[in-house]
This record gives sequence, structure tokens and C-alpha cells, in this order.
Amino acid sequence: MPKKDDLPYMPFYIGDWKKDPGIQALTHEQKWIWFDMCCLMWESKERGYLTINKKPMTNGQLCNALSLDLDKLKFCLTYFKDMDLFSIRESDKAIYSRKMIKMQDIRIKRKNAGSLGGNPSLLNEGVNQKDNQNTESENENDIITNKHIIKDLFDVFYTLYPRKESKGDALNKWEKVTKFKNPRYIIKCLRVRLSTIKGKEKKFQKLPATWLNQQCWEDEVQPWKNKPKAPQNQTSMPINSPGIAKPGSNEPLPTKEESEAYQKEFLKMANNMKSKSIAAMKPLKLTKRG
Repeated sequence: MPKKDDLPYMPFYIGDWKKDPGIQALTHEQKWIWFDMCCLMWESKERGYLTINKKPMTNGQLCNALSLDLDKLKFCLTYFKDMDLFSIRESDKAIYSRKMIKMQDIRIKRKNAGSLGGNPSLLNEGVNQKDNQNTESENENDIITNKHIIKDLFDVFYTLYPRKESKGDALNKWEKVTKFKNPRYIIKCLRVRLSTIKGKEKKFQKLPATWLNQQCWEDEVQPWKNKPKAPQNQTSMPINSPGIAKPGSNEPLPTKEESEAYQKEFLKMANNMKSKSIAAMKPLKLTKRG
């Protein structure tokens, strides 16, 4: 009979055993029964499955292997299933350990990788890097590969962007640009440029897909400045006019000719505005400062 693919030991992780709430809910006796079942699954030709010659073990066989009567065996199996300690293979109803199957699968892949000249320790390096990514980083070069996180971050981007049009196109562009740029970095840049985008009329705002396609997150930040409003119904001469010197300044008083020319121009403007209050104003009388 060919030798079974074997190891000289069964890996047992005490931390996992102690932290599993399903196992800790068992009585002391039930824990030993479950441990014996794990040993049977480990020694099976189908490692991880409770089988003999690739056939599910019957209740009678389990009773003999575990030294239990039928009623106690049925009670334990029902309770173990409720605690989600094992699963059942649909094809033949064989009991199996999910964790043991996963461990065996990884071991076989490492073995095959080593036989091809690769380094078995690097087999799952890519998976581990993805699992251990710092998805909270805003560094532009920290690429995120988790599709669910990328989709969630697109929702954040689209909520922030002022112009809500062509969402499907924007999502397609988002999936492309986030392959080479951290999506959190893009969102960070968008927040900085929001005032510039919002300051423009909607028809001049770029579509979100266009903004992404043109990599506008790299554009120079140009804060939007509101246009100064024209003065309305000015009723007095500006303090910085050539006809009036600013209080506390060292500028010399204007000449009489300069003052009269400015006042004449000011009254002309007031008359054109047809403002009674302005038209009734009298020329300001200049006084020298003490």
C-alpha cells in the first residue's frame, strides 16, 4: 500500500484552541472528544476529512473509535455542529475540519513550489502583503488592491465632487487610476481643490470622469477669488481720495486747486446718479490739521 502523504506531527496551535469560543463552550470531556476527532481527521488518507478509505465514517465506527455510546455520539455531533466546529461535505456528508483542509492545501502548494525550484516561504508573500496593507495611508505610492476598499473610497470621492454626472464613467476611470495611485491620496488632493471647483459655475466644472482622466489632482492649487462688488450709492467721498488726507498720515494736504477739481468731479457723479441725498451734499470744507 502506498505511503500516505504524511508529517511526523500534527500542528496544534494552543492560542487558536484557547481563543475559539466554540471550543471553550465545551465541557472538559467534550473537548477531549473533539480533539480525538481532529486526530482521526489528521490521520485520514483524505487529510482533514473524517473518512476511512475515502468513505465517511459511520456512527458505529465513530462510537468504537471514540469509545462512546450512540446517544452520546449523536448529542456531541449535534452540539459540535451548533458550535460551528466542523462542516459537512455535500457530496457524501463526510465531516471535515475547515482549518485542517486549509493548512493541508497551503502545505501542498509550498511543497510543489519547492520542487520547481522556487522558495516555498515566498509562496503566500503576495497574499500576505495584501492582507497587511496599510489601507489608511494617504501616501500617493501606497497602492490599495482590495476591491471593496477601492469601491468604498470611490463613494467618498463621488460624494465630495460637486458635479454629480456620469457616475458610471467616473467609476471606470477611478478603477484605472487607482491601479497606480493611492485613492486616499486622490481624495486628499480633491479636498484641497474643492474651493476652486465649487467657485466655478456648474457648466465650467469638469465631469468627475474627466477630472480623474486628466489627473487633475496634480494641478496647482488656485483658490477661487470672488470678484469685488462695485460700490453702490456712495454717499461720501472716499477717505483715500486726493481731496482728503488720511487721519494720522504724513501726506501733505492737497492744494486748493486739486481739492476744488476733485469736489467738482464728485458732485458731477452724484448728479448723474440722481440721488437726492448725494445731490444735497455740500462741498467738503478742508481744515488744516493741528
